[in-house]
Amino acid sequence: MSAELISAICVLGIVIVGMLIMIQAITFGHMIDAIGRFLLFVTAAVAAACVLRMLLVSVVVPWLVSLKALVRWLALAAVAIIALAVFVRITVSKFQNRIADTNGVSYEADKKSPRD
Repeated sequence: MSAELISAICVLGIVIVGMLIMIQAITFGHMIDAIGRFLLFVTAAVAAACVLRMLLVSVVVPWLVSLKALVRWLALAAVAIIALAVFVRITVSKFQNRIADTNGVSYEADKKSPRD
């Protein structure tokens, strides 16, 4: 499928260049210069892709692996902190109710607003 698409694009490019030469919108020399620039650009892009691939494999992939481990530890730490906060909140609430009951004052009565 992709080979057919590339082939169709190349044929379209050849037809357009041929029409431009026939109506003398561009000269043969300009066309050769443009093709030369295009081939230079493609060569530079392929070389840059190869260099970036080496950089990606040697630097970025190990960094992403360590980042993945870091994210796991951060998620585990977040869950532990949330569980600890819930446990502390429940414990504090139980002790406040117990202390209030021993003093004869209800903790629930303190929470009511003066309008009630």
